[in-house]
Amino acid sequence: MHTSAILLVSCPDRKGIVASIADFIFKNNGNILSNDEHGDAESNLFLTRVEFDIANFSFPFSEFDVRFAPLAREFQMTWRVALSADRPGVAIFVSKYDHCLQDLLYRHQNGELHCEIPLIISNHPDNQRIADFYHVPYFVLPVTKENKREVERQQFSLVRDHNCSLIVLARYMQVLSGEFISTWGAEHLINWELASTAEFRQLLSKYKQIQPYMEPPFVVESIAKAAPKNGDAEELNDAEGDNTEKLLKKTGKESPAKSAAKRKDVAIIVEKNTPRELRDHVLAEGKKDFVTQRYKGLGEMNSSQLWETTMDPERRTLLSVKLEDIAETDHIFTTLMGEDVEARRKFIEDNALDVKNLDI
Repeated sequence: MHTSAILLVSCPDRKGIVASIADFIFKNNGNILSNDEHGDAESNLFLTRVEFDIANFSFPFSEFDVRFAPLAREFQMTWRVALSADRPGVAIFVSKYDHCLQDLLYRHQNGELHCEIPLIISNHPDNQRIADFYHVPYFVLPVTKENKREVERQQFSLVRDHNCSLIVLARYMQVLSGEFISTWGAEHLINWELASTAEFRQLLSKYKQIQPYMEPPFVVESIAKAAPKNGDAEELNDAEGDNTEKLLKKTGKESPAKSAAKRKDVAIIVEKNTPRELRDHVLAEGKKDFVTQRYKGLGEMNSSQLWETTMDPERRTLLSVKLEDIAETDHIFTTLMGEDVEARRKFIEDNALDVKNLDI
């Protein structure tokens, strides 16, 4: 049996990455057992997973981080390495819906998930039978508004006592408190329903692209439309103008106002110190000169609004929905469009979380 380690790497795609990793392992008397790699041309992102034998490695595995660091810096790698024999403990949190739980336990049983699952924690007893089938201890901790804090203490103790380093939320329909997340660590929490989607994997690749720019301060340059004065860009004034000039001196860049003059615009530079401030600023800028109006139904619109949003054949999109069961279809329409408010509310509560591609 091999004594092996697994190296996970993501970095900007370029020539020589695979060769350099292989050369590092070879020169240190290791042997590559398996290698998986993927390159995303759109995001220029390269990903690889390398398992290698370290039985005769030329240095102790505890020194790997220090020895590999220069190569990682050269290729701007985000990376981690671990012994393949290590099996981290994973706690699963689940509510009533069972599909994510079934997926995780099935993958674990088949050996696809290299971990231990010593417990499942739920606020409902519904999935006890699934846990029993896979022989995983199942703890039921009902949550109410009044006992939420105490339940989270119990959850934390259970996870810690079972030596878990990771919590996976498998359709756990309770919002974890900020205190729980900060104590446990957000980097040790995974929302499986989100993480298993293609959309998330695409978003993750985009995050890798912008990660180098996520260190504050964040500098935002925006162009304000303005009529030029005597062929030059309109001068910035007050705090915006002063702030822009200070930032330009700090960065050593040429004033965007000069290029803005050619476009007959005004360049404004703003500095934000936190991701939250950056988000709020970008949202505020994006909302300028836009008005959002929402309607509960077509009956609240006047004729011009109805034409613009629904009836104009140049704008509208018609979606054909095929329903096989006439009786079930009639029941759904009667429930949603009828006068029984409680039945409609219950239908929405029972099905809201399963809706896909909802047009809002």
